[in-house]
Amino acid sequence: MGGIGKTTLARQVYDESYMVYHFDMRAWVTISQEYSLRQVLVGLLDSAKILTENMYEKREEELANCLHKSLVGRRYLIVMDDIWDTEIWDAVRRFFPNNCNGSRVLLTTRLSDVALYANSFSPLHKMQFLKEDESWNLLCKKVYGEKDCPDELKHIGKEIARNCGGLPLAIVVNSEDYEIPVCKLIRLWAAEGFLKPDGSKSLEELAEEYLDDLIERNLILVAKRSANGKIRTCNIHDLLRILCLQIARKEMFLYIVKRPTDVFQQGKYNSPCRLSIHPNFLSKQTESLYGSKVHSSRTRSLLCTGARLIYPSRVYLGYRLLRVLDLIIVRFFNFPAEIIKLVSLRYLAFTYNDVLPPSISELQNLQTLVYHNWTFGKYPSLPVEIWMMPKLRHLCVTPCSLHVPRNVQMLVLENLHTLSEVWDLSWSNDVLKRIPNLKVLGISYNVSSAVALSEFRLHALVNLRQLETLKLLFTYSSHTSQIVNPTKLAFPEKLKRLTLAGCGIPWSSMTIVGALPNLEVLKLRKNACQGNEWEPVEEQFCQLKHLLLEEVDLVRWEANETHFPPSPTPYSQILLQAKGDSFRYW
Repeated sequence: MGGIGKTTLARQVYDESYMVYHFDMRAWVTISQEYSLRQVLVGLLDSAKILTENMYEKREEELANCLHKSLVGRRYLIVMDDIWDTEIWDAVRRFFPNNCNGSRVLLTTRLSDVALYANSFSPLHKMQFLKEDESWNLLCKKVYGEKDCPDELKHIGKEIARNCGGLPLAIVVNSEDYEIPVCKLIRLWAAEGFLKPDGSKSLEELAEEYLDDLIERNLILVAKRSANGKIRTCNIHDLLRILCLQIARKEMFLYIVKRPTDVFQQGKYNSPCRLSIHPNFLSKQTESLYGSKVHSSRTRSLLCTGARLIYPSRVYLGYRLLRVLDLIIVRFFNFPAEIIKLVSLRYLAFTYNDVLPPSISELQNLQTLVYHNWTFGKYPSLPVEIWMMPKLRHLCVTPCSLHVPRNVQMLVLENLHTLSEVWDLSWSNDVLKRIPNLKVLGISYNVSSAVALSEFRLHALVNLRQLETLKLLFTYSSHTSQIVNPTKLAFPEKLKRLTLAGCGIPWSSMTIVGALPNLEVLKLRKNACQGNEWEPVEEQFCQLKHLLLEEVDLVRWEANETHFPPSPTPYSQILLQAKGDSFRYW
């Protein structure tokens, strides 16, 4: 039975703190009715945090081998949520080694025969329907919290609870399927024109208010939160999703193509406003789509979602009035010139194994550009014409170098809020003036010495006065030396989230970071700091909610609540992963 609480119970077990401590590795994957083995393997590797970019190039057998090797000798917990048939269990069970150490695989399914097939020796845990009083109590808690239901509403409220048939889903609409990153959702809303600025708020701020309202109404669910408690991913329940898709299809708001017959079966669907194409159909049956009338002028959005395609696929791009083009899973070896003709584009995401052409600047309405380049070992340069796209708000790329045009009238990208991830960018006054409203920055440096690094003028970052999120990464030949002169580091006061890696600065210099008045999240990774001992200064890190120490040399850390004042939020946490085994916290 869908919505009876299987996923919710499994998630509570999976996230239980003892489970996190007890198992060396945990992984969760949700199985759709139309699954592919590759998607399941990628999902497991991704959830276990062992998926790397080069794995997208591997065949199914290689992915399976990677999964098996990572599980050998380790105590693991695998959750396979919402299995619909025995075929997928037969396909993946051989990749789970029996280490005789208490490893567990947890399955949820709506079908008893599938559960018995997976393990006929252990009793099944069958979810029970809620009793009427349990349904009523759950409804009251969801609607009124700790308050009592008004007397005049109790009769109709109990009638509603009774009509829910004992299904928790029908009462609270809670599930974990179909997660989407909130940042992507907001950018798609903006590109579609769903957000109307009122002058006092940015599009992103307005979208967050809309999202909070939808969550309050239980139409959208919080799936994951970020380190500071903000919503990272969201979803809707699969049953509610099915209802939405039925209405969207009826009104030609959205049409999903999963097989060749989907394109031709009903003529009234030949003019959808939005088209979502399944990757399996895209790679194998594209010719059928070319021959259909689906490429009408009504289509405003084209999305391809699912597992990354290893080999290039032909994609029809004759939708001249497209606003949204999401082809991030499709790998292009030749730049699709048709994209430049889509002058109405506001959102573009794709993977291309070469340098972007200067003509990309002809997309003058573009708000979001997501560009992935998987040419390993090379960092391509973005064309300087990027600076000639005044409506650009979010530039998200795999590491690319970005140069400033010379002898050109000052081009200011006043709308640019996100720039990530650029390589070896020097923070000259010229650069700072061109991006005055930047809020999110990810930047990497590959240097051999502190002298070489000084050329990049990192102290000038303090002049990015609107910056709230900064990820600063350093790679160099020696992993034991100090590469960053702490006196050359300065951060803007509005900074809320900071990630440092490879800096090699002494722990005593962390006072520079601790003095930031709004810092909520601090992540120190891979030799961000050098030395065995850290003695923080009192009354710093006043707003810190989340501290991560990962692969650092720290052996002794002397700290108490005067060094890290307690945060009033429920999301406060300190995560430690030191390099050595001898670590003491005082």
